[in-house]
Amino acid sequence: MGNRRKILTTALMAVLTGPAVAGPFDRSPRAVGIAVNGRLRLAGLDLRYELEWCERRELIECRFSSARTSLVATGRAEPPRTEEIMMASDLLATDAASDVHDHVAEAMAALGATMEIFDAKLQPDRRSRLLSDLPGTALRDGQSEGDGITAHYALAFDQGADGLFTITIVPKR
Repeated sequence: MGNRRKILTTALMAVLTGPAVAGPFDRSPRAVGIAVNGRLRLAGLDLRYELEWCERRELIECRFSSARTSLVATGRAEPPRTEEIMMASDLLATDAASDVHDHVAEAMAALGATMEIFDAKLQPDRRSRLLSDLPGTALRDGQSEGDGITAHYALAFDQGADGLFTITIVPKR
């Protein structure tokens, strides 16, 4: 009985003192670009985000950029927590329709990769619907929103003001 009690006590202590199961947003903003790049690489896409800077005030904010889009992750470094991911692409920066398509396609690839990381339990058919419905509605109506399992997605396009196509991802509360 003594040996059995020792095993149970050891197992209980491991559970109580071991690391808690981290959620998808429990990562430093600095790690967001690395994670997104990993998913893009797994998908076979030639799209990468480079870290431009990380700034620390109350929260840490890290900016990553690719050829056509920027990605800004905001949150805490310790304990690690990402509170918001914002992607932006200037659709009015070019005159050619094919370039606009490339900007939107790059932003959607980044959104898809981000969904796989931060909303991993979202069923593929639901992810596909969000990836097709949200941008179309945002480009037509100026904004759209949708929910996954662990994340809320908001897209906006203001053609009249600045031409920015923005995507904001936050944890669902």
